[in-house]
This record gives sequence, C-alpha cells and structure tokens, in this order.
Amino acid sequence: MHRYELGDVTIHHHRPSRLTGSLMLFALACFWVAAFAVRSSGAIDRLMSSEVFLCALAIVSWFALIFAYVLQGARSLNLGSQMTVWPQWWTFHPHDIRSIAFAQDPAEDFDETAPAIRFCAIWIQPRNRFPIRLIARVDDGLQLWHWSIRNGINVCNPTDVLDDGTAKRAIANDGRPGPSETAQSPS
Repeated sequence: MHRYELGDVTIHHHRPSRLTGSLMLFALACFWVAAFAVRSSGAIDRLMSSEVFLCALAIVSWFALIFAYVLQGARSLNLGSQMTVWPQWWTFHPHDIRSIAFAQDPAEDFDETAPAIRFCAIWIQPRNRFPIRLIARVDDGLQLWHWSIRNGINVCNPTDVLDDGTAKRAIANDGRPGPSETAQSPS
C-alpha cells in the first residue's frame, strides 16, 4: 500500500490569519461604545425604546461574530474520501472542487535565509464557494497533489513548486512520478 493511500491525511495551514478575529472584536467593541454613547446622549430615544435598542444591538453583534467566524479562514484540511476544511466544517466531495493550484510561498521573496522546511501556497477553488488559501509544507502539498490526481481534480503547478530535489526523491522512493516529471525512461 502506498503512503498516500493509508487513510485520512491532515494538512495544516502554517500561517493562518489571526488578525481577522481580533479586528472584528475590536470593531464590535467600537460599535458597542458608539451605540451606548448615542443611547446615553438621548438622540435615539425618539426612534426606539430601550428594549428595541438592546435587541438590535444583540442582533448586530451576533451577525458580526458569525461574519468573523466565516472570515477566519481555514486552519487545516482533512483529506479522505472527501475534503473537510476546519474549523468551518465545510465538506467538499472531489466533484465539488473545480481546481487546486500551487505556487511559491510568498514569504520566500522576503526571507534571505533558506528555511529548513519549504512551504508552498495552495489555492483550492470549490465550484460553489470562494477560494480557500493555505500555506503548507511542500510534502503536504505533494499529498494534496496525489489526492487530487487520484480523485480527478484539475491541478495547476506552473512554478513547479512541488518539484524540488527532496520532493522528487520522496516520490521516486515510492515509485510514483513527481508533479512535473515527464515519462522519460531512467538512464
């Protein structure tokens, strides 16, 4: 049995955006302060009662928290017979995914030292949702690449980010061709 066929694989996002939730909580706190300042000034008393004001404040706060939860982005992917995105618990069957694209890690342009572990950017384009973006290790990218090829999903690797020497050796050890290797006979 091949190591990519052993069962479920989890791919972690190595640079998730923690700023979205913090900014949404800050905006929500500013909204609460502004709402109570308007309420205490008496400007809103002519428009609504205090019960309606508190209900409206609670509804707006609830939608703001849901919006922050949706915008927080993916933390990890679980690959099995289908793809599950955490923490949103979105589940995509292979036929629900339009394409998966790989690119160089954007931080590599600014990093002067070569990291011990290479990363790649991954964009997953579902058919009915907005794209999912991850920064993952190259070997996790290879696992996603094999999962997508096995499930018939369109894969785009224009920069050959999955084809460094380490990735080629890992694939060669398992007896499978790499993402951009051609069907050349070994010499």
